[in-house]
Amino acid sequence: MGHSQRLCFEEIRSAFRLVGELRELGGEPRQWRTHMLTELNRLVGGMVGQACETVLPALVPPDMIDLGWRTERERQAVVQYFREFGYVRDPEFNACLKLRDKFWTHTRREIITDGDWYASATYPVRKYCGVDDFIHSSLPLPGGGWQDTIQVNRAAGEKPFSIRERRLVHLIHEELARLWLEEPLSQQPEVMAALPPRQRQLLACLLQGDSESEAARRIGLSRHTAHSYVKILHRRLGVSSRAELIAKCAGFRPEFRPRFTMEARLAGAKTPKAPRR
Repeated sequence: MGHSQRLCFEEIRSAFRLVGELRELGGEPRQWRTHMLTELNRLVGGMVGQACETVLPALVPPDMIDLGWRTERERQAVVQYFREFGYVRDPEFNACLKLRDKFWTHTRREIITDGDWYASATYPVRKYCGVDDFIHSSLPLPGGGWQDTIQVNRAAGEKPFSIRERRLVHLIHEELARLWLEEPLSQQPEVMAALPPRQRQLLACLLQGDSESEAARRIGLSRHTAHSYVKILHRRLGVSSRAELIAKCAGFRPEFRPRFTMEARLAGAKTPKAPRR
């Protein structure tokens, strides 16, 4: 990925494209998390992806999305290890406990030194399963230790993840957090009221499923004017596609949000933001 540790334009664009895709898949958690991990593995060269909501301390949650293992037997070896010994012997888990109140994304080397990692009880199990290095991202949720977690694991024998790749994972998780806390426009009447009447009429038609041409005919506009209004709506509402426009105005279905995020917003809490490093 080059010597610079800063994200390039194409990487940032890929991150926002993925967030947009997840937004459109937001009705079913397993579906959007599976797509997220598949694309994250592709973007940063990972092999195994894991994502879930979990409470600390806890065992492997049953709804965790866990993909990319070479065989089911190897996956079960990891699950069985944590069932037998818990997480007290795992250096990654200890880091999670110390940082449970922060939004953080770290590479394995930022969590534990090479010497301590390769001497740990966890490493031989991961080696057997064909994975070694990882990026872990953890976002705190209200509710007594709950976290939204993402982990991307690289195949054993490959070079460690870079700071640049870690920043890409963090950006995607950070943007998801923004979406989970975003108030849909349907619950912001003052924003809708600020739109000129014809733009509000056009938007209403689009939300009902009309194409631009159909909406233009219904409210007596030319196709050219309707298209111009749609472009204005995109700029005003900060979206770049019809799917984003509909999602922003209608809001996500509740399943897309972490289970406690709505409680946090109602209580006036904000998602902690990790400092740029």
